[in-house]
Amino acid sequence: NEAWCVGTLKGTYSTDSLVQRRFFMISFFRLPFFISVVLLSIYGCTGTRIIVQPEPEAIKPPTTKGCGKVAITEINDDGSVSKIPGALVLAFAKHLEQSGLFDEVYCPTRDSDKFDLLLSAKFDGKLETNSGANHLRSAVVGLSLFLFEPFIWYEWNLDLTGHLEAKRDGQTVATFNSKTRADLQQKFLSTGDATFQKEVWPTGVKTTFAQLTRDIESYCKNIFKEAQNQSSVSNNS
Repeated sequence: NEAWCVGTLKGTYSTDSLVQRRFFMISFFRLPFFISVVLLSIYGCTGTRIIVQPEPEAIKPPTTKGCGKVAITEINDDGSVSKIPGALVLAFAKHLEQSGLFDEVYCPTRDSDKFDLLLSAKFDGKLETNSGANHLRSAVVGLSLFLFEPFIWYEWNLDLTGHLEAKRDGQTVATFNSKTRADLQQKFLSTGDATFQKEVWPTGVKTTFAQLTRDIESYCKNIFKEAQNQSSVSNNS
């Protein structure tokens, strides 16, 4: 009886060991597959898209130089003009200075500044958080136990407008307007304000400035043409 019990125990041990080895082998070979599925799932749950209209690359930087001296002030909400502008107007003045379009850029301005063109600027920005739609997306993701998460994009929209009034000798000679739309789309695991602050806002502002600079350059070219025509007429007479 004792020998029978020992043999039975040995047979049971051998069978359990075989099952364990088979389970280990199956798990070992399936492990890469499961890892791939997990990685693909994580990859599908992250993602960021930034769409800016007009496209910044489509706006060429100015090539015209020597448009004289320009002073920049800010138009307040009540229509009055401030010689001490806010951050966006100061940034626009720096953008114009770096473009090389003008010989001198005065901002803030002083009463003693002498300039050829006065630009009064106003910038407005509106952020649409789409809270209602984004909450609905979160509900769908939760109810589906995250199965639909890789296919759902959260969205935020930024609208930027710029307005410039150009004056020469106290008379308004031109107005320039720009409009920029920047959309931020993110998946659940990528949501946050870091991308908006670091990428969306700066890109939207840069595109707005580029549009206005392009229009100012076009105006300057027309002024140069008028001056050349007047010079030709004077020489002919």
